[in-house]
Amino acid sequence: ATGAEAATGAEAATGAEAAAGPEAAAGPESNERAFKRQRIRSKKSGPFANVLRSKGFFWLATRGHYMGEWSQAGAILSVKSARPWFAALAEEDWPDDPQIRAEIRAEFVEPTGDRRNEIVFIGTFTGNDKEDISRALDACLVTDEELAASQNDEVMLEDPFEAWDLGGYVEEEEEEDMEEDKEGGENKSDEGQTDDSNE
Repeated sequence: ATGAEAATGAEAATGAEAAAGPEAAAGPESNERAFKRQRIRSKKSGPFANVLRSKGFFWLATRGHYMGEWSQAGAILSVKSARPWFAALAEEDWPDDPQIRAEIRAEFVEPTGDRRNEIVFIGTFTGNDKEDISRALDACLVTDEELAASQNDEVMLEDPFEAWDLGGYVEEEEEEDMEEDKEGGENKSDEGQTDDSNE
């Protein structure tokens, strides 16, 4: 589920471009209707047709600092940020409880830390349903080479997900940056002022 296409569930094999459909030239309203029809057709005929409920978390290659939370019931799929991966945090920001810290370390696998995919699917499966679901999800995975290239800014991986609400983690960083910018601006203003008291 580290591939960008995981967001579309049953459309994993088609990618984000399926959203436009054959009516792309007809305007935004037609695009939305085409997208909904595509989702319905894929849900009914794709590998996820017999999935009733699914839940878990996943790692997006394009958002390596934050765990993605996956929750689906019927035709409704919710994808959002759960929290930062512990591998993306300094150990001083981990929980203080020694047992919890030990459990966190036990989940680490180098070089990715605790980043991984764990999604449970519940449904009325028949035939090759389970194998088809596994193949659809495997098709979303990036290769080690693609991941390394994206981390080195050599390639840009497609990411059709909406922006995630990252809560206080980003807000704290932004507040610190804003405070630093403010202090820097005040210092520059002080340097630019002249003292006319001696004139």
